[in-house]
Amino acid sequence: MRSRTRQTLNGLIVLLAVLDSGCGRDDTDRLARIGQKTAARCEAATAGLRNKVAAGVDAAKAILPEPTGPQTTEPATPKPAAPAPTPAPAASVASTPIDARVLWRIRWDKSLAGADIQVQSPSNGVVEVRGIVNDLTRQRRAIELAETTEGVEKVLSELGLKQP
Repeated sequence: MRSRTRQTLNGLIVLLAVLDSGCGRDDTDRLARIGQKTAARCEAATAGLRNKVAAGVDAAKAILPEPTGPQTTEPATPKPAAPAPTPAPAASVASTPIDARVLWRIRWDKSLAGADIQVQSPSNGVVEVRGIVNDLTRQRRAIELAETTEGVEKVLSELGLKQP
């Protein structure tokens, strides 16, 4: 990752040096190619982060309850503007479900990126971790994250190793 970032920075330095010295038509084309390559490198360098954020959002959507109440397709009639509601206080760790806390820690851990892991809490303080990981090190890391999460008293592991 550092080498990609260093390459991107080197490309930007070259670009700035060329811009500083003035340029003709050939230089403009060359600069356009350098810019495209630099943009592609930046895109590649941030792809993993974007995937992790998307996985975290998907995990949150899976945990949040579905909206209830009447679902209508009729256009809403305009209503007078209500006063802005006071913002709700941020949720505390204690109010977040234990399985959600464990799942978030697993999803945001770099060593477990892309691992297919599900978390359930069959009873208070007990967490069940299931799924497939690439190796024993990642399996241990997932269990460690679950065990060190606030509120977890016992971890039931049903993590399997990916077959070669």
